[in-house]
Amino acid sequence: MIRIKTIHIEEFRGIRELDLDLGCANFGICGPNGTGKSGVVDAIEFCLTGNVTRLSGQGQGELSVKGHAPHVDHRKNPDKAKVAITATIPSLGKDVTITRTVKNPRIMILTPADPAAEAVFDELQSHPEFALSRREIAKYIVTPPAKRSTDVQNLLRLEHIGGLRRAFVSYANKCKREDEEAERARKRAEDDLKTALGLPALDREKVLERANAQRGILGLPTLAELTPQTSFKEGAPKDGKDSEKPGIAKDVALADLAALSAAIKAAEPATLKAHRESALSALRKLKEDEKALSLARAHGFITTGLQLVTEDACPLCDTPWNADELREHLKTKLLSAEEMGTLLESLGKAIGAVVGGIDERATAIRKAADYAGALSPSVLRAELDSYAEALGDVKAALKAFQEDHSKIEGAISALEKKWWEVAAEAQARLDETQKGFTALPDSSAKDNAIAFLAVLQDRYERLLSTTRAAKAMGMRNATAQKVHDHYNAVSNKVLEDIYDAVAKEFTDFYKAINDDEGRFVGELKAEPAKLSFNVDFYGRGTFPPGAYHSEGHQDGMGLCLYLALMKHTLGDKFTFAVLDDVLMSVDTSHRREVCRLLKTKFPDTQFILTTSAGTTRIRSSSGTLR
Repeated sequence: MIRIKTIHIEEFRGIRELDLDLGCANFGICGPNGTGKSGVVDAIEFCLTGNVTRLSGQGQGELSVKGHAPHVDHRKNPDKAKVAITATIPSLGKDVTITRTVKNPRIMILTPADPAAEAVFDELQSHPEFALSRREIAKYIVTPPAKRSTDVQNLLRLEHIGGLRRAFVSYANKCKREDEEAERARKRAEDDLKTALGLPALDREKVLERANAQRGILGLPTLAELTPQTSFKEGAPKDGKDSEKPGIAKDVALADLAALSAAIKAAEPATLKAHRESALSALRKLKEDEKALSLARAHGFITTGLQLVTEDACPLCDTPWNADELREHLKTKLLSAEEMGTLLESLGKAIGAVVGGIDERATAIRKAADYAGALSPSVLRAELDSYAEALGDVKAALKAFQEDHSKIEGAISALEKKWWEVAAEAQARLDETQKGFTALPDSSAKDNAIAFLAVLQDRYERLLSTTRAAKAMGMRNATAQKVHDHYNAVSNKVLEDIYDAVAKEFTDFYKAINDDEGRFVGELKAEPAKLSFNVDFYGRGTFPPGAYHSEGHQDGMGLCLYLALMKHTLGDKFTFAVLDDVLMSVDTSHRREVCRLLKTKFPDTQFILTTSAGTTRIRSSSGTLR
């Protein structure tokens, strides 16, 4: 990193003109509120990174660097707002000057130009953790574990861990959904085959027994074993000659219709009802909460957008943007939407189960409609086709929501419909069809055998196909879950080792500034996508810092954790840090201990500190902070 020798500021924030000579040494800026202390901090950050966190961070709304970094009297002339820093780079053994104007904040003028020096400042620009303000202490202390995990990993240069974890979670969830869908399709094929055979469960010997009984009628050889290559209808004539409607197995048709009738009389299955009500409840909550719905709509878009921010301009319209700034903005939004992502995953599972139930009913209805049309005289199938189409509409509405969360109204309406109930007209057609098949004269044994074997072959092949697909999906899902679990275990172990080392440093630092807490200990515990932080409270147990410790103690903890993280991340390269009013709630005696800690533990680091204690104004030969 660097050490600062001099700073020159013009028309920036609350500063008209100011020159400071830091001499690469520690530097304190003290004064009442409004005297420009934070302006110096902002100037340093701006010159080194082209950004001002205070104007562009989360929740800053309409504030911007170009609009509000210039002095208020020159807000229309951003070209007059500039900062120049002369710094030494210890690793290179040379001095450089960097200058930046608000008019062109992304352009850094480096003198003398040097690729190695540019690399140093590029790193500062990418990870500006050299500056810590009091409000940013909350990132490490009083913040949700998921947010703390992201912030700490960013500082430790481990942000890729969270990104990979999210990718593995997303893929594992996708594989799980597709595995469940494939298994539902296999189960439907199995049920269809059991219905055709009239068996409560599939058994090789029973299946061969049923098939061979029909083959015997046709004088065909007995099948000795059941394999994926088995052809039940091998050697059988293609068409019967004696049946009025060749190709239809009366017994199978009646079994299919009876199964459908039983499903209709049983009303909505309990498991399906639970999934439907769960999905409906979640959708209604989303609809009522506009912010949550907005996050739901944007979740996939934000994730995709984050992947596309690789260049310095929009890939669609070529409009220039600050890629680093936009990427951080999207990460913040994505973090806010992480809980929404979990909700959407649960909702997707419930909707998937409902769609499976709809598919099962629609398949049975279409089959019944085909049977109705096959009778002579045929039964009108319009009502059955209409019911099947309505089921398709319900499924389409649910699928549409999964693709586009703005279509929530359609999904709610679909789940509110009692699609498992059959309209009177459709039920009448089903009854007519069932009666029609019951009244059919029995086909000749030969024709019945031909039709039976054809149906058996079709359903057996469908079961084989869906079983292969389900097995493949199951293997892929198992692999995805193992990869996800292994990555979590390994990454957590790596993080635990890092956090244990950081926690030990943190504990030592905090003890150094609070010698009245000799038994104090701090704990950092890594969990998937979370980082818990607990501290001792006078030997009475460990708790989150905000539970019992005072605001002053929390500020001290935030500073100590920051220092421990920076030491672990940069080691000997930690040569520069700006601490902006981080000791505001720390009393005078403990401030002395903080200074002693910085001097003894970080003798090679230049600290620039601001504090509102006292009433001193900073003056220089070229101006006064206003």
